[in-house]
Amino acid sequence: MTTAHTDITIPSRHTGTQPALEAPILLQQHYQGRVDLVSELVARYPGVPLMTTCKTRAYIGRTDGGIATLQSSDGMAAIVVEQDVESRLLQFSYTFGAMQTLHFRMDALSALDRAHWLDHLRREKDGVAFLWGEYRWSRDYLICAFRRQFATFYAFSVHGFESAARLTPEVKNQLLDWLTAGWQADLQTIE
Repeated sequence: MTTAHTDITIPSRHTGTQPALEAPILLQQHYQGRVDLVSELVARYPGVPLMTTCKTRAYIGRTDGGIATLQSSDGMAAIVVEQDVESRLLQFSYTFGAMQTLHFRMDALSALDRAHWLDHLRREKDGVAFLWGEYRWSRDYLICAFRRQFATFYAFSVHGFESAARLTPEVKNQLLDWLTAGWQADLQTIE
């Protein structure tokens, strides 16, 4: 059994007018120490594609924000990560076979949310990191399970769809470096 990290298990920090949703069943089980979250996710997604390349570029005609494209070696699967520095919007789009794309929009991420996620993903030991804002599971979010050999990014939408992909350590680090560069101004405010 796993013990949940204390600042992650705090109920939703929801302060707005949108009603808070109850945590999904899997997260409830995780918080109660009844299930190993990473093992359960691996069992639910046994054959996720491996992203082996990462290419980044700026938006055409802009200097801030941009697009990172993570792709499998056979070109059948990709994740397009878009960040708009000005609005602080982050979107992960999972594509399989150039036929279907699922979009996961991360908004309302504070500088602390971003820094916490980056810090956890850069650690050398195995673990799990959540990328979500004050609305937690009431909005789209990521659960990232990482091992020395690879990291798996599980994306969950409030609209009922999910996606998963593995990243090599090199691709994970390229993505994190690119995100850090875009978030630099925000991250400096919490140092």
